[in-house]
Amino acid sequence: QPFERRHEAAPTSSAAPLLRSSSPPDTNCDAHSDEGAHSSRTGRHESPAAAVAQFFSRWMQDTRVVASHRVFSCACVGYIAYTATCGVLINAGPSAAAAMFPSAFQGWLSIDEFFGMVTIITGVVGTAGGGVLLDRVMPTMRGAFTVAAVSSGAAAVLLALCFSIRCLELFVAFFVAAELALFAVSGPVNAGYLWSVPHELRPLACALTTVAIHVLGDVPSPPLAGKLVDYLIACGYTDSLAWTTTMMVSFTGVALSTAAWGTAAVLAQSSHDYGIVNDDTVHDVHEQSEEE
Repeated sequence: QPFERRHEAAPTSSAAPLLRSSSPPDTNCDAHSDEGAHSSRTGRHESPAAAVAQFFSRWMQDTRVVASHRVFSCACVGYIAYTATCGVLINAGPSAAAAMFPSAFQGWLSIDEFFGMVTIITGVVGTAGGGVLLDRVMPTMRGAFTVAAVSSGAAAVLLALCFSIRCLELFVAFFVAAELALFAVSGPVNAGYLWSVPHELRPLACALTTVAIHVLGDVPSPPLAGKLVDYLIACGYTDSLAWTTTMMVSFTGVALSTAAWGTAAVLAQSSHDYGIVNDDTVHDVHEQSEEE
C-alpha cells in the first residue's frame, strides 16, 4: 500500500511530512471542494437536512473503517470489561470491605478514606510506572498490549486474593498491589489503541473508545452489582458472603480484558503499527522546524 511504501523507505528530499504517520491521500476532499466551488458559482446551497445527512454518512463510514481494524476492536472490548470492573471496585469496594471487616477502620481512618487515599497514591504511581515500563521495554503496539495484558492479569489474581481472605493486613497489601497493577494498564492501553489506526482516524478512535467504556463499562456495572447483592441476600446469603461473591463476579471483567489485550498483542504481530516513525523522517521534520 502507498502508506507502507512511504513508511519503509527513507525520504529523499528535505520536505518531510509533518504527521506522525501517513495514509493514502483522501481523494474525497478534492471532490467536496469542487462541489462546494460549483455550488457557490451557481448560487445553490445545501439544505441543513442534507448537510446533516452527509455528515452522519461520512461519520458512519469513518466509524466502520476504525472498527475494521482488528487490533483496535480487541483493545476496545478489553477496555470496556476493564472499566466495568473498575466501576464496581470504586463504588462497591468500600461496602464489601466493610462487610468483610466490620470492626476495622473505626479509628482515625474510615474505610472510604482508606480506599480514596490508596486510589490517589496508586493512581499516580501506577499510571506513571506503566508508561515508563512501556517506553523502556517495547514501545510498540504489540508491546503496549503485552504490558496491558500482563498488568491486568496480575490485577485479576491480586483482587481475587484480596477479597477471598479474612486477614486485614493481607487485604491491605493485596489491595494496594492490585490497584498499582490496575493503573499501570492506562498508559499502554491508550497508546496501543491509538497506534492501531491511521493518524487521521485517531481522534475518532479516541472518541469512540471513551464513549464505549463509559456507556458499556462503568455506568451500568455498579447498578448491576447492587442488584446482584440484593438478590444474593434475598436468597439467604450473609452480607459478607453476598458482597464477596459479587466482587468475585465483577473481577471476571479484568480476566476478560486480559484475554482481549493478549489477543490484540498476538494480532499486532501481523498488523501494521501506525505508531512507528522512520528515524530519517523524524530527523527531516526537526530540520524543517529549525529552518522555519
